[in-house]
Amino acid sequence: GGGLVGVRYALRHELELSATGFYEAPAEFTNPGTTVDSDAGPLTGTTRTTVSRWGVLLGARWVQGLTWRWFVGGEIGWAQQGLTKLDHIDVSDPGNPQSFGLGLPDRSSNSLVLSPLAGVEWQFADHWSLAVTPRVQVMVGGVSQVAVVVPVSVGYSWYGM
Repeated sequence: GGGLVGVRYALRHELELSATGFYEAPAEFTNPGTTVDSDAGPLTGTTRTTVSRWGVLLGARWVQGLTWRWFVGGEIGWAQQGLTKLDHIDVSDPGNPQSFGLGLPDRSSNSLVLSPLAGVEWQFADHWSLAVTPRVQVMVGGVSQVAVVVPVSVGYSWYGM
């Protein structure tokens, strides 16, 4: 789970600029078959950690439509990924997994984020809309990875004549 908060500004009907902040709640991940070097030599087991991420994005999108609006665009920004509760587990006895007790430190890494996106938005009431905006987030640097994110958002628009 997670969330995002953002603002969009329409330079004209077809072109919108955006600024967004996002947060991905902590989730536990495991990596079986991991080998860690220690003073006692290499230890093979399962690494377990809690991962969370947050960041900011600036973007632009080309928009078409009135009640039903479809759009394509892109965002660029920065993300920080945190790894906490890092532990290396001895799973040689599956019924009784034990920590190797290595005292692995928490870590964080920063990445450049490149994110192409496309989606559809429905203006269901005066000022209110519902949007689905699938995107691919490519993190470069730090921990390089690719994420597919499909946010569903409710928006409120205000505008003057």
